[in-house]
Amino acid sequence: MWTKLNDMMQKHDFPKPNFKIFMANSAQTYWNAIIIIYGSREPYVKMIDKDRTCLFHNIQLIDKHTKQLIKPKFQDQCISLCH
Repeated sequence: MWTKLNDMMQKHDFPKPNFKIFMANSAQTYWNAIIIIYGSREPYVKMIDKDRTCLFHNIQLIDKHTKQLIKPKFQDQCISLCH
């Protein structure tokens, strides 16, 4: 998708974009593609201050990991602190 976007923009004389922020869920494949196309080309080098996640997915991950890793008597406290 990203290479097609770049191809189309170049075809219409738009410069390669320099996005300020990317927002996505935490699927690693998606992030790797963005980093390869717009970042360092090395998927394990973070794009400092350019990545964001949405609140919905962040809350889902907090709840999931809290239930898996935190003792039941501390789960409410943990979730409250994270929110």
